[in-house]
Amino acid sequence: MCGHGDETDIHVFKNCKALHCFWLLGPLKLKAKEHPSQMLNEWLFDMMDVLPTELVDVFFISLWSIWTERNNILWRNSTFQPMHLIQRSVKQLQDFQQVQPKRGKQKKRSITKWENPPAGRLKINIKGAFRTESGSGGIGVVVRDDLGRGIAAIARPFVHAHSALNMEAEACRAGLLLGIHQGWSEIDIESDSTLLVAALQSGEKNLSEIGRVLDDCKDYLRGFQSVKIRHIYREANGVALRLAHLASMFVIDDVWVDETPAIIQDVLYEDYPHCFYHCSTSVRGLGFTSPPMQISVIT
Repeated sequence: MCGHGDETDIHVFKNCKALHCFWLLGPLKLKAKEHPSQMLNEWLFDMMDVLPTELVDVFFISLWSIWTERNNILWRNSTFQPMHLIQRSVKQLQDFQQVQPKRGKQKKRSITKWENPPAGRLKINIKGAFRTESGSGGIGVVVRDDLGRGIAAIARPFVHAHSALNMEAEACRAGLLLGIHQGWSEIDIESDSTLLVAALQSGEKNLSEIGRVLDDCKDYLRGFQSVKIRHIYREANGVALRLAHLASMFVIDDVWVDETPAIIQDVLYEDYPHCFYHCSTSVRGLGFTSPPMQISVIT
């Protein structure tokens, strides 16, 4: 579309400057290029999570229209006109819907909330943030006990980052290392990245740029007696999300043990107000344990 740079899938559908007007002025009013994902499947999964059901069809017909337009430019020497493409997308969607059987109104997914772990377990929420414009990123980790109390947190910026998934994996590695150093034995890991959860579950060798980080994570999982890995929706991961974004902007860079920073207290309270508290002391003890491992993945 733009005639510049290497053509990749994420560039064709999302990052191409020529598409800025198409996404922004179209029905979705989408600032696609500002979305942090640098992998097409990660972007698609996230859009399916955040878009209302009635707009998912709009999103996918838009992708199909972009692909058709790209082929017309390449093979038929046509010119790219964003407003015409928007009109054709809307018309294609109308035509598609007219010939489809009427579907019953789909039940809207209910908003999920963070839930405290079972008695005797700790829950580690992890999140990575990636900034396309600078190639930097940040990670956020928050640990809470079975009463919903924040007992540890990590916020760490990365000057150089490969992708959003790279930051998700780094957040997981940091959370697991913290757990090993503190001697925790039974933990639940929660992430809103479908790709990360799938990668941790897979027994295959990952040969991407984050393969080494994922290998570390899988090794560290063996340092716990029991580990459960769960995918959650983003609205249930707000505390780790705030830490990751603040770290990616180089606002904070620290590790808190036996406390959580004041800057996330309001989000902690929103998640679990009944057992909210703030511990004012910090004890950074180190320990190590390596009992038999029991791992289960929950999706």
